[in-house]
Amino acid sequence: MGVTSSGQIINLAKPPSWLKPNTLIRPLNYISPDRLLSGGPYQICDGSDQCINVWGGVAANALRFYRYVEGENNNEWNWWYEGTVSGSQGWPFTNGSGVNIVFDGNPVYKFAWAPNGNGTGNCIDQGAFHQLYPTSYTYLQTCVSGTSQTTSSSKWQYFVIDGSRHLVAVGATNWWMSYKNNNDLRVWIGVKTSDANGNYVYLETDRTNALTGFRALVS
Repeated sequence: MGVTSSGQIINLAKPPSWLKPNTLIRPLNYISPDRLLSGGPYQICDGSDQCINVWGGVAANALRFYRYVEGENNNEWNWWYEGTVSGSQGWPFTNGSGVNIVFDGNPVYKFAWAPNGNGTGNCIDQGAFHQLYPTSYTYLQTCVSGTSQTTSSSKWQYFVIDGSRHLVAVGATNWWMSYKNNNDLRVWIGVKTSDANGNYVYLETDRTNALTGFRALVS
């Protein structure tokens, strides 16, 4: 759930129409600009109220978890809404893989670090994921353009919120499925041990280590 500046509670797994781009995602044609979730910045918190944190306020650090605290600058993010997963248009997961059908209608977000509501131009990125490290750290990288939804580079910063409110990493999932030649594989935001303060935020291939309940909490 999320709360707007007017106090309205919204379900981010099924965003209202005013959050959506003016047109559907059309991978071969026009792409609508992404939209900033109003009322932010928000924290990205799991079902235990542990949130994704830029540790020490240093953009180069691997991301970690820190408890939900109002006004915690290093927990603050701009949520950019990119559109909804489209089974018919084969976006944003690999077209023909069947994954877009599985997640059809679920929202796609990009998360930009915004301490005190000030955008830094740095987004959560999945580029550290590698076949030798199927449990990989997450880092910030320069945010991709808001109108480049069909490029492979943009998808390394896209996350789908599914019905259980997992964060499914789009780019890493596409790469992992291709590398293993298995379209049933996924990459989630998760943990090695727990989401306690200071523990790392991982790109995780084992669903049992994937966290659930992710939603936007007002900072």
